[in-house]
Amino acid sequence: MNGWADWYESTEASLNRLEIIANQYPNRIDEFITSTTTQSDRWNNKQGNLVIPSDKLVYLQACSGNAEEALELTLAMVESLEESVRNLKLPIPNWDWQTHDSINNALTKCLVSRLKEPVPTIKIWVVEQIADLLSNEHEALEDILLTDLANRQLESECIEVLCVFL
Repeated sequence: MNGWADWYESTEASLNRLEIIANQYPNRIDEFITSTTTQSDRWNNKQGNLVIPSDKLVYLQACSGNAEEALELTLAMVESLEESVRNLKLPIPNWDWQTHDSINNALTKCLVSRLKEPVPTIKIWVVEQIADLLSNEHEALEDILLTDLANRQLESECIEVLCVFL
């Protein structure tokens, strides 16, 4: 798999390696991609011998200044995903915002919804951000918080929202 696969090394190590390649050998990126996306004959199977490096290739392209190629690759990956799930009947998502909401209200509701995340550091960061917005008299934030508080069912969930006001 020539280092493109997740099991080969950690994602952090892969991205660091690709960043070094982009910085040290900017004129040889295409050569690197060609030589590392072809598997050896012993790995060859009925699906061919090419490795598709996915998001790591996008990262390499972006680091090496090939933003247009990175964008094209990203769009191709999205189109491929859309094609592979086109027959699935997906439910319409129930977003926290309405179609008539302003972008600020939608983003504020998204921020408030992050209070439900199970990761304490995220909750603390969100509480700090909401408290800062409240101190700057962000319009409609209090109403959004009250609506969210009214929809909470457990006491511990209510306390998470009330922490914003401390």
